[in-house]
Formats: sequence, structure tokens, C-alpha cells
Amino acid sequence: MTNLPEDPRYIDDENYIYLDKDGNAQKMIEVTVHWNPVPKQVILVTVSKNDSLSYLCFRIGEAMEKYSTFSGLTNLRAINLTNNQVLLPKIGTIGDYIKTGDHLTCDIASNDIWIDVQVECSLIQLVISFEIKVSFTIPNETLQYSLVEIVNKVLNTRSVPFQYEESDIQLKKVLIEQQQTEGSQDYKKNAAGPNINRKLAVDLRKGQQVGDELDYLNRYVICSLEKRKKSEFDLSQAANSSHSYTVNDTFNDLTCTFPIRSLKVEPKVYSNPYEMKSHNKIQNESMSRQKMCHCDCF
Repeated sequence: MTNLPEDPRYIDDENYIYLDKDGNAQKMIEVTVHWNPVPKQVILVTVSKNDSLSYLCFRIGEAMEKYSTFSGLTNLRAINLTNNQVLLPKIGTIGDYIKTGDHLTCDIASNDIWIDVQVECSLIQLVISFEIKVSFTIPNETLQYSLVEIVNKVLNTRSVPFQYEESDIQLKKVLIEQQQTEGSQDYKKNAAGPNINRKLAVDLRKGQQVGDELDYLNRYVICSLEKRKKSEFDLSQAANSSHSYTVNDTFNDLTCTFPIRSLKVEPKVYSNPYEMKSHNKIQNESMSRQKMCHCDCF
């Protein structure tokens, strides 16, 4: 099979000839595709004029996998494909509706989504971040359970002397403003970086599915963990467990309900010294109360 030139400088504006595996000549066309939410991001797709429109949708999804947001998603494909603002049918031949040089727009769909998660463990001043791939159709409660499962497994590898429960977690999604997506591929830096705009964070609603709350742009979730039943563990032990948290090869061996990637564990960095002093004061007072004798005579 003849190798197709990948460098646009070696591709003519007109149709060019491509020989398939049987040696039959096929006319190929190259089209430019824009994703509707971020129109400045462009991909090029080369297909045969005789291919179906559904195959073109598959090829567009295949090309979108070069972005980490879409990498490895199930049944990734283009939907609502338009040419010059005219919606194309789902069934038909590419050559009947599209020619070389056309600029198409589309939406993207898949069965699942990568959710970018930032977990804040205030008790031990720790931040755990990772991405988890889940189906759009799972309930938010299943996502919550899975996040607690991952956090506990990570803390177990670091010998933290307690486990979190589902009641200890609060989930919020970070909303992306439209202007944040324009001209930038680093949506996380804008939306969920170290200086998160808490005004753009809203609770994930119970009883809803992941697909009702999150999408490919709004896929950033903040998890706040606060131990509700403090009598079950020693606060002094927890405080002493907050050092030496670094990325470790043992994290690669974690087995979880859903696939995860880009797992990092880091000390919590406070935005200002007052916030850190306030946290330490509360923690020290809690530890002092715990060390007091609880005999009846007192």
C-alpha cells in the first residue's frame, strides 16, 4: 500500500490518487474539521470520496485522540457534522457532500469521559490529583464511591493510619467559561490550576448521571475530604504521616474499579500564610483535646 504523505506541503489542493491494498485507484480528499466548542482548534482528515459519512465521523474521532482529553475513549466519533452550516446526513457517500478544502464543523461524542480530579485531604495537608475514565451513564454516587476507593488505596501505600468513608467527601465541578477555552489548549491551567476560582465550583447533584453534570470541557472535579468521625483515629499520627509524599512507582500497581492515569501526590500549598496558620491552629487544638485524659474525675 502506498504511504500517504503527511506533510501538507506535499498535498495538492486537488484530489490525488491513492492505491488501496488491491491496487485499485481511489480519489482522496482532505478536509479541515473544527470542533464546535473550540473552533480555533483544527484537525485535518484524509478520506476517500467513496467512503461513507459514518466512516468520516469515525476518522474524525480517531484524529481527536491526539488530544489527551479524548485519548482512549470508547466509541469516539463526530456527530452533528456540518459543511458550510448545512447539517450532513448520517447516511451517504462523502463525495456527494464534501470536496477537498471544505471546512467542516462537528460535535464529539463517546461512551465515556476522562474526569480530571483534584482531591484535597485537609487533615494531612495533602493533594492527590489524577484522571479517571468512567461511563457517562454511571450515577454520581458511583463516581463518589470510586474516588474514595482510589484515595484510600493511595493513602494505604503511604501508611496513613486511617481510611476515608463516602460521607467524608464533597464533590464539586469547576465550570469553564467560554472565553477560557479560546486560543488555549491548556484548559486545566485556566480552570483547575493552583488558583482555582471557587466561585465557578458547584456541587455535583445526587441522583444524576455523570453525563448530566460533566462534558469534555467541564470535566474538572474538586474533592474535599474531611474526616467526620475523628474519634476513630489518632490525629497526632495523621499529622506525622503528612511528610514525604511524592510520586511513587507503587501507584502504578493500584487496581481500581475504573481506569486512572496521571496520578500525583503532593503537599498542599496554601495561597497565603494566614490560611496555613489557621489550619495548623485548628489541628493543634484538636490534637491537644485528644491527648487530655477522659477519666470521670476530670
